[in-house]
Amino acid sequence: MPTGLAQRAPSNASAAATNTPRPCPGCGSAVFHLHVCFSGHPDEDFLRCHDCDLIRRRATPDAVTLSAAYQDEYYAPDTAARFLGPAEWLARLFRRWRVRQVRPWLPLPPARILDVGCGRGVFLASLQARGYNVAGTQLSQTAAASIRHHFGFEVFVGDLPDVPWPAGSFDVITVWHVLEHMPDPARALRDMARLLKPDGVLIVEVPNAGGWSVRLFGRHWLHWDAPHHLVHFSRPVLERLLVQHGFTPLAWQTTSWEYGPSGILLSLLNLLPGPPNLLFDALRSGSHRPKPDVRLAIHVLAALFLLPVACLLFAVTVSCGRGDVLRAVCRLRAPQPGSKHAQYPSSSPRA
Repeated sequence: MPTGLAQRAPSNASAAATNTPRPCPGCGSAVFHLHVCFSGHPDEDFLRCHDCDLIRRRATPDAVTLSAAYQDEYYAPDTAARFLGPAEWLARLFRRWRVRQVRPWLPLPPARILDVGCGRGVFLASLQARGYNVAGTQLSQTAAASIRHHFGFEVFVGDLPDVPWPAGSFDVITVWHVLEHMPDPARALRDMARLLKPDGVLIVEVPNAGGWSVRLFGRHWLHWDAPHHLVHFSRPVLERLLVQHGFTPLAWQTTSWEYGPSGILLSLLNLLPGPPNLLFDALRSGSHRPKPDVRLAIHVLAALFLLPVACLLFAVTVSCGRGDVLRAVCRLRAPQPGSKHAQYPSSSPRA
C-alpha cells in the first residue's frame, strides 16, 4: 500500500482547519503516514495512524458541511432514491435481503431495533413487517420525510450524540456502511453502547481496508469514496475499537453480494481513462450526474466485458476471507445483574 514519511498533527486549535489533519480519531495519536494520495486533491488523501493503523481522510469537514453533503444532492427530493431506475430497485432489494443475513442474531419480536444512518428505511420497514419495534437516525431531512410518509416509524434527524432516546433503549443496533462516514468512530461506538440494553447486539458493516481489492486497485478502489468516507478499517483496527468500547465480537463476515461484485467492477473501471467512479456517478440521482459522453459510453461497454472478471475476483477474495466488506456481530459485555432484556441465543445464532 502507498505510504509516506511520518508526519505529526498539530496539537493546538489550528487542527480544526479543514486542510489540517487532526489527531487520530481512534487512539489520539498525532503521528501518521500518507497512505493513499489522490493527485491534485490533497484534502482527500488518506492517512494511516502510526500507532493504531486506523485510516482517515486528511481533511475533516465541519458538522455543517457534513450535514449538507447528505441533503438533496444525496437523495432525490421526492422519492429519497439514490440511484436511477434498475440500480435503485436493486439497491432496495439488497436492503431487504439484509434482514435474512442478520435474522439469526436477532432476538424475537417485538424487540426494539435502531438502524444508525437508516438510508431510505427499507431495511427497517422489512423488520417492522416482521413485528419488530424499529427506529432510525438520518442526517437527510429528505430521506427522513420519505421514511415517515411511506413507513411511519420514528426517525431522528441529527447526530448520534443528540438522539432523544435514553440509555438502554434498544435490544439491537445496526450500522450498515455508516461508521466510515463518521469523523469520530470511537465516540459513535460509545454512544451505541450507551443506547443498547445490557447484553444487546451490535451489527456493524464497513468497507474492508484490509481486503485484497485494496491491494489490487490502490487509489482506484471504489470504496475510498472521498469526500464521503472519512475513516477506514481493517479487521484488527475495527476489532480493537469494538473491544475498547465494551463489545465482544461473536462473528465476522467479509462476503457481500451487495457491495462485492459491483465494487470490484467499478474499481476495474476506475483504471480506465476518465474521472473516478464515472459509471457509479452516472447511476446516481441528483443534478450532479455526469453528462453522457464518449468516456461514459466506453465505461458502459467495458463494464459488460469486465463483469465476469469482477465476479471471478469476488469469488477469490471471499473464499480467502479477504472480501470488500467487514461485518461484525457483537454483544455488549457485562450485563447488569438482574436486568430484564430480550431473549438472545447464548453463544450462537438461532437456527
